[in-house]
Amino acid sequence: MSAAGYSVRKIGAPNTTDFRAYIEKDGQPVSAFHDVPLWANEEKTVLNMVVEIPRWTNAKLEVGEQKQQALDCLRTELR
Repeated sequence: MSAAGYSVRKIGAPNTTDFRAYIEKDGQPVSAFHDVPLWANEEKTVLNMVVEIPRWTNAKLEVGEQKQQALDCLRTELR
């Protein structure tokens, strides 16, 4: 994820309950809900999206919108 200055900061081991992934733009954390635009290009032909079940992976991710956290993160879903 590097288009338009976006990157991902990963914390913890993937597929564990400690895993968190934060979206950053130009090195600053941003909200997946509020700060990433819907359209990825000026022509409005490419959309940005958050994928909850990445291809070829075992764990389902969810956007964690917890009140204790200042920013939304992607985390392993617990069921």
